[in-house]
Formats: sequence, C-alpha cells, structure tokens
Amino acid sequence: MVALLVVASALFSAAGLALAAAGIGLLARGDEAWMLGAVGLLPGYAAYLFGRAAARIRRESIENPPTPTQKQARRRRVRDGVVFGVVVAAGSATSPFPTPVRVIGVVVAAVAVPLALAVEFEPSKRCRARDS
Repeated sequence: MVALLVVASALFSAAGLALAAAGIGLLARGDEAWMLGAVGLLPGYAAYLFGRAAARIRRESIENPPTPTQKQARRRRVRDGVVFGVVVAAGSATSPFPTPVRVIGVVVAAVAVPLALAVEFEPSKRCRARDS
C-alpha cells in the first residue's frame, strides 16, 4: 500500500519537474510560458499529498500494527483496487475513441486508484488528536 503511494508520488514529482523545466526552458528562449511552469505546481502538490499519505499510513501501521485479518482485508482491498484500475486503463486504451480520449481515460484510471486508496487508508487528524 505504502509502496503504491510512493510510486504515485514519484510519478507526480517527475511530471511536475518536467513541466516546470519545460516552462523554464521556454522562458529562457524568450517565450512567455510562465503558465507551463505554474501548471507544474499541480503535480508537485499531488506528489506531496501522496507522499504525506504514505508516511501517515506507514506511521499508523507501526504504532498500531494490524491484526492478521486486518492485513488480509487491506491487501484484498488494495489488490481489488489495482485490478480495477488496470481493467479500466486497458479498456480505455483499447476503446474505439480518438487517441486523446483514450490517453485521458488511462491517466484518470492511474490517478484514481492511488487517490481512492489514500483516502480510504490514511488516518484522519481527528483520530490522531483523540488518541494523544
């Protein structure tokens, strides 16, 4: 679970850095591409959120280790989410729609799965404040 969120964070970091670097490169050539660099902040923020979720989930699992049945249920939910994402991405990639629509479908599937898993497993601040 944590590894999936770390991979998602790394991919968003790479996308954000690539957009920011492209914007800086275009600005250096004299083009007005500040918007491209600014758009690079969005994947950077997503990378931060996924990294934060991974750290919180890992810390929670160390502080309160799950029972074997909880581990099994968590693994099942993660596996089901990943399989669902792969099926949706494969369906989008092989659909008869134009290429941009297929790419958008694959990207949405790739983003939605880690997001849904992070929302489901990340401990809330309210629970941590109450436990302290």
